[in-house]
Amino acid sequence: MDIEKLRDFCLSLEGTTEDLKWGDNLCFMIEEKIFVLCNLSEPLHVCVKVNIDDFDSITSRNGVQQAFHMAKRHWVSIK
Repeated sequence: MDIEKLRDFCLSLEGTTEDLKWGDNLCFMIEEKIFVLCNLSEPLHVCVKVNIDDFDSITSRNGVQQAFHMAKRHWVSIK
């Protein structure tokens, strides 16, 4: 997935807004709460907020791990 497809998908969700935060991080939010965050530099890394009950099954997949510098078991990083 490229950044434009990710952006189109996120903005298709009702109430979603976007903003740049912390330098070159594109954030997608609903009611000012971030649910997706991605860097704009290569390689693209996407961080997604997940349900804590689903964290273990999601991080067991290839290319998905706990997001660095984010709330443990609440965010995953997808490469």
